[in-house]
Amino acid sequence: MNLNYPFTLSIDADGHYLVCFDDLEEAFTEGLTQEEAMSNAAEVLTLVLDQRLADGASIPLPSPAQGRPTATPN
Repeated sequence: MNLNYPFTLSIDADGHYLVCFDDLEEAFTEGLTQEEAMSNAAEVLTLVLDQRLADGASIPLPSPAQGRPTATPN
């Protein structure tokens, strides 16, 4: 099963790229470049999903991307 979670990519006042997952509010990260932020997105997504599994918490299915970038857990 391929789970592609959409995220919002924005730029903060310092020029860092910020990643926020709507489906997993505790999953967020940043990067100095867009490429770094997107790579970090997959990493944080994997960590959050692994932690939810360890805690016995539910894992939501990804919402439709609707043109947003997506990340897949490693």
